[in-house]
Amino acid sequence: MSELIDKPKISIGIPVYNGEKLIEKTLNSILKQTYQDFEIVISDNASTDSTQDICKNYVKIDNRIKYHRQSENMGPYWNFNYVLEQALGEYFTWFAIDDIHAESFLEKNLRVLEENSNVVASISNVKYFGPNLENIEKDDLFQKFKNIFKYRFDKPTKFKQVFPAYGLYGKKATLYLRMDRSTGLYAVFRKPIIRKSMIVHPFASSDLAIILNVLKHGDFHVIDEILMEKYIGGYSSKGIIQTLKFQNTSYLEIIFMSMPFTSWCAKNLGWKIFLKNFDWFVLFNIHGFYLIFSDFIHILQKDSQI
Repeated sequence: MSELIDKPKISIGIPVYNGEKLIEKTLNSILKQTYQDFEIVISDNASTDSTQDICKNYVKIDNRIKYHRQSENMGPYWNFNYVLEQALGEYFTWFAIDDIHAESFLEKNLRVLEENSNVVASISNVKYFGPNLENIEKDDLFQKFKNIFKYRFDKPTKFKQVFPAYGLYGKKATLYLRMDRSTGLYAVFRKPIIRKSMIVHPFASSDLAIILNVLKHGDFHVIDEILMEKYIGGYSSKGIIQTLKFQNTSYLEIIFMSMPFTSWCAKNLGWKIFLKNFDWFVLFNIHGFYLIFSDFIHILQKDSQI
């Protein structure tokens, strides 16, 4: 059994709901990391399967594992924020239970942060896998957008899901806007930075807004090797509309799904950056309408088959 570590160097947050098929594999992979000065903070969002029993067994095995069970499902964003608030480490990272990390993931990213004071977040190149990978690549609208906007909608098979961002904030913000991928949320962060970068009232694309906040405080480093494989299962198995309804989103906000993020950017990025990327925001909102319309048609087709 590991010795108790009061203030670990890194905190690993694992928000989970009904993860009985994957949580054991995830915990085993963390315990095999080459860097061992960590704690694992699990928040179980009122799972109805055997997640609780599995986690409690691991707590007995290794006291670096802290298990918290919520009395009711508080939603995914709340759960992500909860594990961050419970973290004791100097650095912090989220681990999704369906992602795959190399054993050196923590060690190599921590080294970057320790040796570069200007870097506030570090991640490796990322490879995508999962059932929706092919759908993303075949989406004609995505490809049309890609031809118009640099960095946007690069095929996941290119492995370019995260980009290094150094220098002036306007340059970094423009890069991550036009790339429009939030995989960087699974980087290793300086904990005080990621805490102050969280969004108080979440909305669609809050994850990208968090990254844009992080970039205000420093640079984003990407290790030039694949140390993470990220699962692509879609917005939700229930669809975008059902997911947003679960998060108590109003119907108006669902229809205009991209507007809250656009409004947030106008207020928080500064008008110079916002106007420079105005063309992107127009197409971003058109794409939001497209996603909602597609999901609505899917719901109608599904209902007609019942």
